[in-house]
Amino acid sequence: MTSKQYAKEHSLDIPHISCIEFPLKVNNVDRALQMVGGKEAIIRACQDEMTNPLELRFTKNIYEHPVNAKLSSNEQILIKVTVPKKALEANEGSVQKTLKQMHEEKKAVHITPVAIINKTFRFREMADFQYSPQTSEFTQTINKSIHSMNYENIKKLEKVFAPDKKPWEPAESGQFELPPPPRFSSIPLPFNYQYKKNAATVIKEGKLSIKSKRIKLHSIIIRWEDEVPQEPTPELKQQLENFQNEPDNMFSRDILHTIEILKGLFDKKPVWIRKHLEAVLSPHLQQCLKYALPQVSYTYTKGPWRQSYIRLGLDPKSSRSLAPYQTERFRIPNVSRSFPKNTTNETLTELPDAFKFNGEELPVSLSFQLENLVDPDVKKILFMGTFREECDFHDGWYDALTMTKLRRLMRYKIRSLVDGTRIEMAKVDHIINKLELAEGKDGDKDDKDIKEDIEDDDDDDDDDEEAGDGYELDVSDANYNEILKYLEKFNPRGAGEIEGLAGLLKQRDLDI
Repeated sequence: MTSKQYAKEHSLDIPHISCIEFPLKVNNVDRALQMVGGKEAIIRACQDEMTNPLELRFTKNIYEHPVNAKLSSNEQILIKVTVPKKALEANEGSVQKTLKQMHEEKKAVHITPVAIINKTFRFREMADFQYSPQTSEFTQTINKSIHSMNYENIKKLEKVFAPDKKPWEPAESGQFELPPPPRFSSIPLPFNYQYKKNAATVIKEGKLSIKSKRIKLHSIIIRWEDEVPQEPTPELKQQLENFQNEPDNMFSRDILHTIEILKGLFDKKPVWIRKHLEAVLSPHLQQCLKYALPQVSYTYTKGPWRQSYIRLGLDPKSSRSLAPYQTERFRIPNVSRSFPKNTTNETLTELPDAFKFNGEELPVSLSFQLENLVDPDVKKILFMGTFREECDFHDGWYDALTMTKLRRLMRYKIRSLVDGTRIEMAKVDHIINKLELAEGKDGDKDDKDIKEDIEDDDDDDDDDEEAGDGYELDVSDANYNEILKYLEKFNPRGAGEIEGLAGLLKQRDLDI
């Protein structure tokens, strides 16, 4: 068994004393005591600190603003450490070095408790701005009379306070004949602004520059008439190489892992909606999605696959087998929906049913691919529908009548679910079996809204920003119609409302 060595016990039946943490290096103890008001001021402060606060004054100027002490009642022990004089001299009077040397040499150090400090006066405030009245004749006169209690000089103050005197105006010397204010600054304690060096600041070739930490997005966004990209752009290839060269960066590793997962998902289904991908990815990979998607997919600005992500090299206009992946979006005003993201630690293999429209309950998102519409009536419309020979910009692979029926029925059922009203089967039958194309185009304004202004409430802002990368407009040279056309690419409905504003003045209408 090993013996246990206990520390030496000391009695704490020792005096209780007060302590002053002086903010200056003290060479003259008497001078230090005078700066805090002397022994009498210290005794009064120890007896009642609230009534008689301890004040530190650096000069004898009565107008000086003192630094006030704060009292701490935390108890501490004052100890006496005894070390050999020769050892202290060998370490040039450094107590720390002496104690370290004796500890290394395993020599005994005598430690004795002397007192318990139960009150500590600390000067932690900032010194206020000071005003020296030595050059002010008015202040000097007041000091020699009122402050010194010299009666003869007080009688002479009649000239100083003459009625024609205006102390609020500066004298010939430029100074005001007034005593200084009791305090200049209202903030006694320092404020830590926590200034730090910019972590992105680097020095290159002797010049200071900022290295951006933000990963730039290089999303591939094309127009309807553009050629389908077959592979990532050179910028994306370089970005992928940068990710691969950072094996110790956890975020880069997560992005590479997300890219591999997306490759498997796009092999299983070639077209995805971003919200659907977020719903199946594990939480820690969802933030990597926007950087991983451009490595494996591209998207259209408009058309039946707008804001859908399509596998690189695949042209959805080349085969009608891709019709089930066409996207339809519906906007219902004043309807808020929570978006349930995947909360498991693993990537899901199937899209949750909450994103599918079954006609009985409102889904969490009103952005669908046609294959997500599992409502029997909607499936019946698609089953009865006719395919086009060539893909259409508005309706995709289905004919106009089929898509008009689908949008009309979807809008009707969604509104019924939102309002809580019963779905009339007679109207459903009319839409499926009796609706004509002319009625669908001209007879119902809602269908026009569905076709021209369908948008999902929870579309990604990032996508809309990225969609503008390929469009440039010189506002200084553009006319009114060109600006409206430019706005229509990003917000068709908003551009239409601006165009239809009553009383809108155009520059060419002004006769100046």
